[in-house]
Amino acid sequence: MVAHVIGAGYGECIIIEFPDRSVGVIDPYSGTGRGVGNNERPEFHSVIRLLENVIKPPIIRFVMLTHPHADHCMGTAILLRHFEDSIERFWIWPCFPSDGTMKYLLWLKRQNRQEYTEGELGLPSGSILKELHEVKKWVEEHKDKVAYFAPGRYDEILMNNDKGKVCIRFLAPTDRFLSDLFGWLDPIWSQIRFRGNECIIPCDQLPSEPNLNHLSAVMVLSWKKARLLLCGDAETKTWEQIPVTGSELDNRNDVVVGWVKISHHGSDNGYNQKFLSSLKVLKPVGVLTPFYRGQEEKRLPSAKGLSDLHPCFRTICSTCLEKCKHIDGWRNLEIVGTTEMEVLPTSWVAQITLQPELLKALASFPEKELQGWNAEDFELPTAWFGDILKNPELVRLFRPSVRDKVESAVDVTLKGPEHRFRVSYSFDDNGQPIPISLKNGAGIYAPAC
Repeated sequence: MVAHVIGAGYGECIIIEFPDRSVGVIDPYSGTGRGVGNNERPEFHSVIRLLENVIKPPIIRFVMLTHPHADHCMGTAILLRHFEDSIERFWIWPCFPSDGTMKYLLWLKRQNRQEYTEGELGLPSGSILKELHEVKKWVEEHKDKVAYFAPGRYDEILMNNDKGKVCIRFLAPTDRFLSDLFGWLDPIWSQIRFRGNECIIPCDQLPSEPNLNHLSAVMVLSWKKARLLLCGDAETKTWEQIPVTGSELDNRNDVVVGWVKISHHGSDNGYNQKFLSSLKVLKPVGVLTPFYRGQEEKRLPSAKGLSDLHPCFRTICSTCLEKCKHIDGWRNLEIVGTTEMEVLPTSWVAQITLQPELLKALASFPEKELQGWNAEDFELPTAWFGDILKNPELVRLFRPSVRDKVESAVDVTLKGPEHRFRVSYSFDDNGQPIPISLKNGAGIYAPAC
């Protein structure tokens, strides 16, 4: 199993590659800014490009939208349409689209006001509303594929080819949060009248706006002894309602959380002390996606957030080093402990340059005996298989631990955020995370003692 986290300093996407080559996609933010909803073209969508050109999954087990912030949801609709026949399930927050989300976003649109993350990304008012309207159309057409996450909701994904099963358990959002979030809006909605963009009830007479991060999904995903904690943009109040010291995180049958997608871009309100205490015992690997679009006071991760989180993790990685340089202690990521790779055969270099998807074969080729195997079984050029039979040492080039070095060696031009700002970890049978693809735009937090 492999976890990819993509984030260019604004926006976040997580792709989980399962053992049978299927995938799950969480928050398919495209990172292009070229359009919203169906105005976005697939060739501009960074997540679609990565799935089609590199990973090439036979099926998408699920797509999940954790919460309706622009840096997570923009690009969801076009991905749903593009992979319509390949998607087995779509996870979204409870009651969508009949909950207060659409009402609230319409309220903002009719006043020509930007939702907070729309403003941060430079998107016009109503961009999220338009995106969710397109998602709503897809949901209404595919009701049999839609599922709603809630605390205690449990799901199992049976892998093909006897690869075991992946288990998903949701920890948030809680029912209390869902009722509190839009409870203020429902009673007064019938009283609100619009005249053009004018709201008849003045804004200053309405309660404070809801924090959409409280909708965010938090879930634990496990396969064999690997356990991943995916925190979305959950904030302190969310963690106060989650039993984070219970069996979900603590040692149980030698299975512990070993990898965490850090909540809310490393902010100082993305955790509480009980959660930090659990992490200090577990010492997992942490990955964060920074957020910065020019406003220093809103830049994430925060210095305090990193200071509190650092003692709790064995390693903290960022998908975008450049957006973290306001805090001392960050440095470029390097894969250490891997064997130096010999020069690739010239014919391989030429073919990979023309067909970058062959890099996927380099990562998936198994480290076993070659007897009885065919090139077609692994999407390899026949000539490559002949070269390997003549020189079995070439099998080393296919191990996941050297995929990043292979990309550098063949000088493939990979400019998109899905390549430059990505941190990827694989998980062995004991659940230990192993870095396999730490891109040149990423960074590691290693402050001086």
